[in-house]
Amino acid sequence: MAGSVAGDARAAPALYYNDQDPASLFYQGLAQRRLGRAAAARARFRKLARFGRRHLHDAVKIDYFAVSLPEFQVFDDDLARRNEMNCRYLIALGAFGLGRRAEARRQLRLVLRLDPSHQAARCISRCSRASTA
Repeated sequence: MAGSVAGDARAAPALYYNDQDPASLFYQGLAQRRLGRAAAARARFRKLARFGRRHLHDAVKIDYFAVSLPEFQVFDDDLARRNEMNCRYLIALGAFGLGRRAEARRQLRLVLRLDPSHQAARCISRCSRASTA
C-alpha cells in the first residue's frame, strides 16, 4: 500500500516508457483519501486538473527520435488531438476526485468524442455514473 501513496506527486507529461503516467496521481489521491489524508488527496486531484488545464492548448511537436517514445509519438498521429484528449482526461480525473461530477462527465464526453475507444475514460465515466445512482 505504501507504494501507491508514496509515488511521485508531481504532474509531468509521460514522454518516455518509464515515466510516471500523470493519471497515477488520481490513484495516489484515492489512496490518500482512503488513509484519511483528505488534504493530501485534494492536493493531488487539484494538481491533475491544474496540469490538464495548463497544458490543454500546448503546441506539441516532435523534433527528435528515440526508441523509448510512446506510440503516439512514433506512429503517425495528430499530436494536438492526442494532447487535448490526455489533458481533458486528467482534468476529468481531478474533477472526479474533487467531487465535481458534472465537470468530470463533461470532460469525459469530450475525451470520448475525440477517441471513442479511450478505455480509461470509459471506465471512469461508468464509475462516475454508478457513484451518483
